[in-house]
Amino acid sequence: MRNPVSPDPLPLVERIREDLLSLRHEYLKMLEASRLRCLEQDIAGNWKEVRCDDGQCTHTMEWAPDPPAGVVERMLLHSRVVELSRTHHSIYPTRMTEVLGLLGYYDGLSNHLNRNLARMSGGRGFPQDYTNEAFASLVKSLEYLPGEDVTTRLVLDTTSLMDNPDLARYKDTIGNAYLVHLVPEVLHEVDRLKDQGPPKKSELARKVDTRLKGYRDSADVRTGATVEGDISVVFDFREP
Repeated sequence: MRNPVSPDPLPLVERIREDLLSLRHEYLKMLEASRLRCLEQDIAGNWKEVRCDDGQCTHTMEWAPDPPAGVVERMLLHSRVVELSRTHHSIYPTRMTEVLGLLGYYDGLSNHLNRNLARMSGGRGFPQDYTNEAFASLVKSLEYLPGEDVTTRLVLDTTSLMDNPDLARYKDTIGNAYLVHLVPEVLHEVDRLKDQGPPKKSELARKVDTRLKGYRDSADVRTGATVEGDISVVFDFREP
């Protein structure tokens, strides 16, 4: 997704749609630049690359090695796919059967997308079809988003929260009305650092936890607690 502290005049649905189309384009471009190779084992047990027909190949197939720049590109795309799933799961106020079905369908296909990116075995076979189906399910799920009651949403990572747990600190950048989403993996990481982190990080995590406890005690953070004025925070306890 885009930098969460950058001003963006587009409505939430359109911002997400743009991000989906952008990520889909970059993902398909990565697949087009990748190559599968056919391998055959000789009598001595050594594997060698052989030529074969794409439609008739019965050999073992694997991804051809990428240059370092290709590996970096795949790592960045993997981060975007993970962030997309995390953000997409956090934006629906309630989980209706239709939405759960679409998100569940995407989650299954996203495993295939990530296997392609990690170059894991089993991550092959009609990859473009899987990519198109996965992103189509997310685009379809946008139809179930209600009208916006906020113009800006932030999904904070652990580093941002640990650096400064003051959730109102973004108002000079994006305005005085926004909703902060704290997702499960961030909340779990703060707990882990509080209990098991090195002394300095453990102390920072305890300060963050104290600040978050104040929000939990003041309102139902599952639906939204006021931070300051028109700034609110939601704890997304649902796992993506």
